[in-house]
Amino acid sequence: MTVNARSIIAYAGVLLLACSDPTGPDSPCQQTFEFGNFGCAEVVGTVTGLSGQPLPGRPVFVKVIPHGASYSGGFVRADAEGRFRTRIFRMTQLVMPLVPDTFSVWVVTIDLASAELPDPVDIRDSVLRRLTLTPVGQRPVVAIADLTLPL
Repeated sequence: MTVNARSIIAYAGVLLLACSDPTGPDSPCQQTFEFGNFGCAEVVGTVTGLSGQPLPGRPVFVKVIPHGASYSGGFVRADAEGRFRTRIFRMTQLVMPLVPDTFSVWVVTIDLASAELPDPVDIRDSVLRRLTLTPVGQRPVVAIADLTLPL
């Protein structure tokens, strides 16, 4: 297994162990009490093939581009219709938060079946999104990220 494949698997494992969103899709950002949190953002989208067919069960990772704060969440699997929804919680406060308070993420999906040892995953798609942090108690701003795999 290559370093890249190991990194993806390790990252997925860490995200699986992180607490998931305990609220419904239209609910406000909730205080999770995991060391406190300062707000959340939400990403929704679909994972489809080239013909528009849903690709259920595909993993979706949300990778925050580092900028001085820590985050929790960001791994889900597409449902039976290829849809996904995930919340990302900011676990530390910036010293001087900006208004609006935004951060950038890569939203990534992969086709695990395309990985053949010792090679890493070959088939993937990703989009760059800017998310707006919403304070605890308010409904999060939703960013849309539709992903397409060449299947």
